[in-house]
Amino acid sequence: MKAQTKERRRPKSALADRRPKLVLFTHLMGDRRRDILLAAAELFARKGFTATSMRDIAEVVGLTGGSLYHHTKSKEELFLEVHGEALRVAGRHLREAAATETDPWLKLRAICRAHLDIQLDPESLTVPLMGDLAFVSPDLHRMLVAQRDAFEEYFRDLVTSLPMKPSVDRNIFRLSVLTLLNNAVTWYRKGRLAPVEVADQIFEIFYQSAESSS
Repeated sequence: MKAQTKERRRPKSALADRRPKLVLFTHLMGDRRRDILLAAAELFARKGFTATSMRDIAEVVGLTGGSLYHHTKSKEELFLEVHGEALRVAGRHLREAAATETDPWLKLRAICRAHLDIQLDPESLTVPLMGDLAFVSPDLHRMLVAQRDAFEEYFRDLVTSLPMKPSVDRNIFRLSVLTLLNNAVTWYRKGRLAPVEVADQIFEIFYQSAESSS
């Protein structure tokens, strides 16, 4: 890792000049169901799960409330599918970013950059969809949590592979990084540092505190 220190500290990257365009449901291109799911995603992101009705979704896609039920069983089913797709697409974006590196610590830096880009993208559907767990039924809540656990599996495996000091608890390390990144939309302000530089600062803090020099 020492041989790569200079490169690791460099704050600029391709991510500094673009925002990720995460397109949902590409496997349903040309399918009427994709129109319904995208309309639902936009409404859930803008209004929230509770405030969005099946009639709202039907109106956006030009259907009656009754005919919408020919395409889906319930609002809960739509939310579960939209939530899962948003996490799958975001997860793929993070894995692709990490794949550009071989060193596990540099993979973590790449993930911090990509994750922060998603969180700070003003067009992101993923971020607002993540805040509705408190307003769903217990059964739906369990399924949404399972989707989030699956999303975090790659990150969990990466943290397991990091050469860390024995004194560092890997679970606390993982949760601390994710919490900071996931909540960036609430504390980040444009100004002194670009998002990629903020991501590198977050990485640097955790790297310096946890990396094993052995």
